[in-house]
Amino acid sequence: MSDNTPRYGAHRDPSDPVPEPSTVGTPYTPGQPAAASSSYDPYGYTAQNGGYGQPSPSNGSATPQKLPGRALPILLIVLGAIIALICAPIAGLVMGATSAIDIDSLQRAAKTGEASPNPAEVDLSANSAVAIMLTDQSEKTAQCELVGPDGARVDPNSTQEQEHVRTISYMVQAEGTYTARCLLTDGTPAKSMVVMPVDIGGMGKSALIWGGGTFVVGLALFVGGIVWLVKRNRRRREILAQMPR
Repeated sequence: MSDNTPRYGAHRDPSDPVPEPSTVGTPYTPGQPAAASSSYDPYGYTAQNGGYGQPSPSNGSATPQKLPGRALPILLIVLGAIIALICAPIAGLVMGATSAIDIDSLQRAAKTGEASPNPAEVDLSANSAVAIMLTDQSEKTAQCELVGPDGARVDPNSTQEQEHVRTISYMVQAEGTYTARCLLTDGTPAKSMVVMPVDIGGMGKSALIWGGGTFVVGLALFVGGIVWLVKRNRRRREILAQMPR
């Protein structure tokens, strides 16, 4: 037989060399383990990844996690700072002043013309204050005075005019009964005089309660925002550390 003659389907010549055994396509023999193949499988099947359709552990196909935002914690910190540093003092001053003066009585006197007797006696404690108000614009020029238990006049602390109300404030040092009076230029008593004691102690207590309470709320929001921001930053670092580089 010539060397150029195809041997497909022909019997092997005993003088031809025996080919080396190959594991590719070798039929399975019962009782013997199958030979492992190191050839590349284009369908992605390997003994290590567990079969077709299973991702390889080293292919890095995990979906990246979204970084948590930091806008809300920062907003909470800013809001807490504003409440503690700005709103708390304002709340203390406003609520303290409101509690120190009987606003309802003052508004009622201004609207209805209800006035105190003139002269009027008022009991005051030591280190307290009293205000004499003239609610009629035509009587703004009246001369007012406050006389202490010893008959001495008390110097006014301040005088204010707002719209149609004139207010004269006094600070007293001693406890006792004081007399307030306002006389017009002709010597007749003013009919629109209103005497309003000011509770200095209650003013300080109310200012402390409202101002302190508002400050505590703002401080709690401020600290909570910082703690929240620290946790968000820690979580962001963990996610960034897990991302492929």
